[in-house]
Amino acid sequence: MNPTLRQLRVFVEVYDRGSFSAAAKAVRLTQSAVSKLCIELEEQVGFPLFERSPRKVTPTYAAADLYSFACEMLGILEAARRSRHGLAKLERGTIKLAASPMMMYSLIAPAIAQFRKPHPGLQFELFELSTRDTVEWVVAGKVDFGIVSLDQDHPKLLAEVVYEDRMYAMVDAGHPLASRRTVAWPALSRHEQVRMRSDFSIRRTLDRIAEQQSLELPASIETGSVAATLGMVKAGLGLAILPGYVAPMARQLGLRCVRLSGLDIRHPLSLIKRWNARPSVAAGAFVTLLKERLQAGRPLHAGFVEERG
Repeated sequence: MNPTLRQLRVFVEVYDRGSFSAAAKAVRLTQSAVSKLCIELEEQVGFPLFERSPRKVTPTYAAADLYSFACEMLGILEAARRSRHGLAKLERGTIKLAASPMMMYSLIAPAIAQFRKPHPGLQFELFELSTRDTVEWVVAGKVDFGIVSLDQDHPKLLAEVVYEDRMYAMVDAGHPLASRRTVAWPALSRHEQVRMRSDFSIRRTLDRIAEQQSLELPASIETGSVAATLGMVKAGLGLAILPGYVAPMARQLGLRCVRLSGLDIRHPLSLIKRWNARPSVAAGAFVTLLKERLQAGRPLHAGFVEERG
């Protein structure tokens, strides 16, 4: 099997979009040309890649392995292309990064603002993704790097812990804890909570804490985003235990952020890069600045002052 890069690019676009016509627009080819390239690739691999119908194109089960291979190969080439085009003077270029929406808001936005003042010609492409998707995009080379909370090592990633955030109990103004500056972790068992589902790193951190410390953290509502969690808290449905980088948004919603005491427990965040990728000059410079900000403890928007007990 000796597929061409053009065939692989077209295959990935059809796989992602589920349509020959949509893929054709994306790669700027005719629909017939896209269909022909897919047929040629199917002949090379020896099995059908798509089930075709008048309304949609559905990848076969056999196409999944080829898709992973194609994304990895194209990702390496894309990372190499970006590296070649990085300029030492940082006059132009594009930096691609992935993280959760709340990390973008509180941790990354202030760093971008600082970085672009001396380098206004640089562009940023930001992808607000879950931890799982961020890892996949970094591995595939779709972004230069990502910020995530990792539970375990990944064979194709270089990971470096760059920030460890304290945890807070975030409550509405009418909550019994709203007037407190600090509250001990065991005291949380007396209050109803709103928590995120177990596929989120914040929830996994809390589950680990609860197991290690034999804590009861009762919750009757589970959510699929930080924004939804804060909305439930604002509605008076319970408190939420969240890392400090969520505090700026919580404060804007009128919530109170109460520092948790008694256990020095942090939510670690790692900067992840593909193990064999060479970042562009621009991406490398931004990573350096971001790490300096995070490691110096200045990640948040102006106006958030950490409450101290």
